[in-house]
Amino acid sequence: MARKKMYVWYLEPRGDKRTNDALALYFGADEDACHQIPCADGKPHNLWRCTGWNQCKEVLANKRSLNLDFGIFNQCGGGPIREVTNVFGRLGA
Repeated sequence: MARKKMYVWYLEPRGDKRTNDALALYFGADEDACHQIPCADGKPHNLWRCTGWNQCKEVLANKRSLNLDFGIFNQCGGGPIREVTNVFGRLGA
């Protein structure tokens, strides 16, 4: 039987203080903030770590109604953190 892949999910505010403040409130201040994390694109990103895909989906479900602007990143196992906004961002559009 194949092993299930384990993913870590992250959200990155897109230069919008209001989005960052909303995510900080949702995630409980700085508890899950990851600052200047190098990603697969070679650039550092300020990411909020989700507890899992369900938490990421919950924020996505409110993206439009709360006018939030953020990118979605994930990491499979110990691999690089990569942006997947184009794949999953449509869910909250």
